[in-house]
Amino acid sequence: MGPLEAEKDPAWGFSTSSDAGTCLASGLFPLLLFVGSGVALFGEFDLPIWPAIMGAVFLPVVLFSLLLHDGRWTLNDVRWAWVPVVIVVTSYVDPTWAGPMLFDQSDHLQTANRYLGRWDWEPYHMDQDFAFRPKVVSGLAAVELALTGAISQVHAVPLLLLIGCGWQVQRLAEEAGAGRWALLAPLLVLSLPSMMQQGRTVYLEALATGGVMLALRLGLRALDRPLSSWNGMGHGAAIAAVGLAKFPYLYLGPAMAIIVGLRHRSVPLGGWVLLGWTALLAPFALSDLIDHGHVAASLSPQMTGAVASVTSEVGSYSSDQAFEEMGGEIFLLFQVLLMVGLLLWVSKDVAPRGMTFAGLLLPGLVLFAYVLDFGWPRYHLPWLAGVVSLGIAGLNAPLEWPRRLHHPAWRPLALSLLLVCSGLQIHSTIGETLEERESMEGKVAWRWTFIDHYAALGPSIPDDAVVLAGYDISLGLRYGVPTYRFGPSLDPIHDSIEVVSA
Repeated sequence: MGPLEAEKDPAWGFSTSSDAGTCLASGLFPLLLFVGSGVALFGEFDLPIWPAIMGAVFLPVVLFSLLLHDGRWTLNDVRWAWVPVVIVVTSYVDPTWAGPMLFDQSDHLQTANRYLGRWDWEPYHMDQDFAFRPKVVSGLAAVELALTGAISQVHAVPLLLLIGCGWQVQRLAEEAGAGRWALLAPLLVLSLPSMMQQGRTVYLEALATGGVMLALRLGLRALDRPLSSWNGMGHGAAIAAVGLAKFPYLYLGPAMAIIVGLRHRSVPLGGWVLLGWTALLAPFALSDLIDHGHVAASLSPQMTGAVASVTSEVGSYSSDQAFEEMGGEIFLLFQVLLMVGLLLWVSKDVAPRGMTFAGLLLPGLVLFAYVLDFGWPRYHLPWLAGVVSLGIAGLNAPLEWPRRLHHPAWRPLALSLLLVCSGLQIHSTIGETLEERESMEGKVAWRWTFIDHYAALGPSIPDDAVVLAGYDISLGLRYGVPTYRFGPSLDPIHDSIEVVSA
């Protein structure tokens, strides 16, 4: 379905695909992906960064100006204000996002500052002496840091990513057939405990969740009708950007190519998708080859962890723990109801919908719940968001039962159960989080006190110094000089000083 083509099952009684608000909501997230990828590409090749920064600023401004001037704005576009309203509420309920950006967030910001030429050193982490984490969020953060002059905190980028993620959830539910019940999908997803904690940060959860929702939308579109060569490459490039945002989702590109080829019985159609996917990844692979001697150097830590998880037991994380953590996000009965809805949704058009689910969404669950021996609750957010969006769509338009089983009460019953379970879910997550809000504010204040105490040493540290610290990446970001962790040794202080010449 192209941006100007009519929807099969319009959510509002008529097609809204060409409405300006729908174009804005559908396009914000992929625009952020490509802006982040573009800036990161300049940074990885040590090219002058300011042309990329200026392009990253002016391109959205120009596109939004054209949309304001030429777009068809309607009253139905008001529904896209729903996601920002939900984010305002969840940001108040859980203030964790307002704390200092530490650990993985500091790693992403460290890379962003390096892109801006503020330093050239890279952290040592997981036996790697270079920054190997996904680069898209660092590219986006670099734009904000360049405009504000800040070093260790960004505000606009996490907010835009979370809004874009919520809009992808809502649009997927609409396109899948949820009707006006699609408004329920972002409310449920954005109020999940892990999303409230990490969504409005430069962790990768909003990027990964929004990216998988975008991939599902593109998959449904690609399987509905054959793509032209340029559209196929565009789909592949968009899927590649999702993989660059969080490396485990690189599987989406080959998976999309395979299911498109199978669905339309055409190897070339799948090949165009794979070509677009490869075209965006190739420059980053070349950068890894030039700088680190291997085309997949940035992937090596995660690939090593995945292989080790398959061939041996490197951690205690199990599928039982994964499903227990998912139960902490959405209570079990509601998960069952949503899975029933998802199965009903697939059954209405088995070939394209089943292939989209099995090829794009299900592998993420298998990877994070069954393959890897390590994990966190936030890793399951894309799976849960997909189940919520597609499950609501299935419950809104359930299967047409055989005549003997058909009854007009089935749909009202399904939607009543959806409404009751949604109410219980939101009451539980919001209510419990509000009860802990004062404690969370205390933790945020403590973290600021802690990091400010050590960051205050920054002005007294010489520019040519090398620092050893337990919180190496978090403090190195604030000191602006190479900062490394103490190594394992019988005499860690002396031996670490010798190793890094501190």
